[in-house]
Amino acid sequence: MQITDIFGPTYPHCDVWVVLFYGVLCVLGLAVAFFGYRIYSRAFGVFLCLLAFAVEATIGAPWIHGASQQWGKKVVVTACCIVWAILARAWAYKLKYFIEELLDIFLGALLGFLVVALVIDLLNQPIGELVGQEYAGWEDFATLTIGIPVALTVAFHSRGWSKLLFVLAFGIMGSLLFVHSTAVLYSCDHAHNPFAGSLVVVAVAAVGALVQWYWN
Repeated sequence: MQITDIFGPTYPHCDVWVVLFYGVLCVLGLAVAFFGYRIYSRAFGVFLCLLAFAVEATIGAPWIHGASQQWGKKVVVTACCIVWAILARAWAYKLKYFIEELLDIFLGALLGFLVVALVIDLLNQPIGELVGQEYAGWEDFATLTIGIPVALTVAFHSRGWSKLLFVLAFGIMGSLLFVHSTAVLYSCDHAHNPFAGSLVVVAVAAVGALVQWYWN
């Protein structure tokens, strides 16, 4: 399991829609990585709107994979992203307390799982070379076996660390979105290097978390 697989496949051929769509996601990823907590704390409705758009985009990405000539799918996915964003914006303040409680638990679990997945992704190549083909696929087993208990543990103990939790989660999620979206655009003509992508995720997440922490 590569950490960038969370956001779906890359595209062998890119058209105007792919460039525009993933260009927007690149910008959105950077915004979440560097300013996620500030947007969340100062403009909850806008934050939820952006989050809903990004979530629906990741849901729709596998469906339109390789559909370079099928504009109907792309229109449907784009329209659904916009509808999700509008609904999230409309419901944000009515459900603010519930959403904050849910996000607290969800982000804790997601953060724990992503950290495990990222560490295993970075260790995948050296360990794979060490153990050989006999243990091929170990990374998927290890990610789920270790990631799920860690995710639940972080979620249960995240209540007193809300700001730190949110800052780290936004940094990691934003950097993942940015790296994958960049990889999609880059894969039009070049091969993507998952290991390099993971290093960029770590770098962008770390810088983004620091910017959010000291700016707020």
